[in-house]
Amino acid sequence: MHNKLALIFMLSIGITSSVQARDCSVVAKIYLTDVINEVSIWRKGTEKPTWASKDNRKLCAGDVVTAPNRPISPLIIRYYTEIRKMAKLKMGETYKIEALLKPCEMWCTAWNDVERLYYKLTNEKPENVDDGAGGSRGDSDSKQSPNITMPLDTNGISAEPFYLFAREGVIPLFWEAGKPPYQLEVTDAMGNVITHNTLNTNTMSLIVPNTEPEQTYTLKISAANTVSYQNQLIFAMPPFPLDPKANKLIMLARLLNDPNKNWRLEIWRQLATMQKSPAKENFKAHLRLKGYE
Repeated sequence: MHNKLALIFMLSIGITSSVQARDCSVVAKIYLTDVINEVSIWRKGTEKPTWASKDNRKLCAGDVVTAPNRPISPLIIRYYTEIRKMAKLKMGETYKIEALLKPCEMWCTAWNDVERLYYKLTNEKPENVDDGAGGSRGDSDSKQSPNITMPLDTNGISAEPFYLFAREGVIPLFWEAGKPPYQLEVTDAMGNVITHNTLNTNTMSLIVPNTEPEQTYTLKISAANTVSYQNQLIFAMPPFPLDPKANKLIMLARLLNDPNKNWRLEIWRQLATMQKSPAKENFKAHLRLKGYE
């Protein structure tokens, strides 16, 4: 504890400002875990270890990683290699990062990030999950908010449209805040009303007539005495070829990792078609609670 306090003090006055800097190629990364802030990393050329964090998990050859000295789930370190290579540390174990003859290219690094995300989404239950409600937030949060929101937004203020695969099918919608009856309206790009429903629940299965690429609709949800919600639905081609034989949850994790488009509603739609399983339910809970960010 004294060493950690001393390190925090040194960081505050800038003595260890060079700890984050790296003069080598990154070869591995620590999987995100709830004890990440208790993992120490000793880097070559530094006098003291630094503490890992959500933003400080990438590792260079020669770095020495020490797991927390208390009972934990195995701490996983994943190397940036095309063939899976990882290390698992138990309580108090120390591990020195190995050098790689040829770390994989950028696409492989990105794929490893997707794999990490898939591992988290399917194997960990996010916090604040109500088992009976399948991962919904507490009632107090939604009742206090003056705005209707959709948890599948990227930031809760409708900054980015929802992108959907250009294919027919039901679009399952859900939202939070406000009180019934709700008014849900969908208009096309010309302003023509496609759907107008009055609902007593905060869920709906939506079908639109045209799902060709570039088709755009505007979704609006309102309730009495509540600021309404509005966002666009844009149909587009998938960002990568879809392999029907591939692990579907990995494909959805890859969609979630797309930096260019918000596919969260499409991911929710895809999850709705899958058979129930613990991995699927964990994925849904993370998506609904933004437990992947």
